[in-house]
Amino acid sequence: MKKLNLTLTWIAGAILPILALVVLYNVIARALFNKAPSWPFEVSIFLFGIMCLLAGGQVLRDNEHVAVDIVPRMVPPRARQVLFIISMALIFIVCVVVIINGSQVAYDATVIRERSIFQTTFNPEIWWFRWMIPLGAFLIGIEALRLLIQARNIDGVPNFEDPILAESEISSFSDSDEQDIAENKQGEQQ
Repeated sequence: MKKLNLTLTWIAGAILPILALVVLYNVIARALFNKAPSWPFEVSIFLFGIMCLLAGGQVLRDNEHVAVDIVPRMVPPRARQVLFIISMALIFIVCVVVIINGSQVAYDATVIRERSIFQTTFNPEIWWFRWMIPLGAFLIGIEALRLLIQARNIDGVPNFEDPILAESEISSFSDSDEQDIAENKQGEQQ
């Protein structure tokens, strides 16, 4: 599964420059010719959606997702483990629901050959894009399940260390660094 996630993340990364070119083309066409084509808007939505959905599993695996980790940083390791297990269980449940419902929506869209709701002159078929949602939920759900199983052992729970102010870096501050920090705080308070 790790190799699949890495491959899909690489594909998602390869989509990024294509997305940038599509948006750039749209901006230039609008700015220079005062007439933007209709297709870049929808193509950029497709590309961005595919990028996010394909990379979701790897982002969860690497613990690189956006997270509010104030509470886990304040609690002892055992409580952190319980919070992590609850979080992963909720993510897994949501993914199962999205897979079930998203697959039904994607199937229905495929049957009717659904087209875009934006009613542009481009008006592409979007049934294929609907299948990306259950695929992305599957990738995230598998990673959540793996992390849930791994979290039975307290060592399997992320430690939420601040990479910028890790303990080793704090202890390496010199007295002059601490004095500079104190002076900056005093200046901010005034």
